[in-house]
Amino acid sequence: VYETVLIDLDMPGKTSAELAAQVRTSSLNCTTRLVAMASGRGLAEAPSGFDAGLKKPVHRTQIAALMQSQRNSPTQPK
Repeated sequence: VYETVLIDLDMPGKTSAELAAQVRTSSLNCTTRLVAMASGRGLAEAPSGFDAGLKKPVHRTQIAALMQSQRNSPTQPK
């Protein structure tokens, strides 16, 4: 069971959408917060299936703020 998973949108072998769907199918991880990370093209908003998005390079303060917001507002499955 994971509270938050950071997923790079440019990873090899599997698309981020495939991985997000795979994580969501597990009843243990159905409320896991999925965070998309992208470089270059950036993120106007979180892609479908994700709860949030971060533009790389990601800074420690961004991750800390994301984790704090999750503690203050539990996510619902998407």
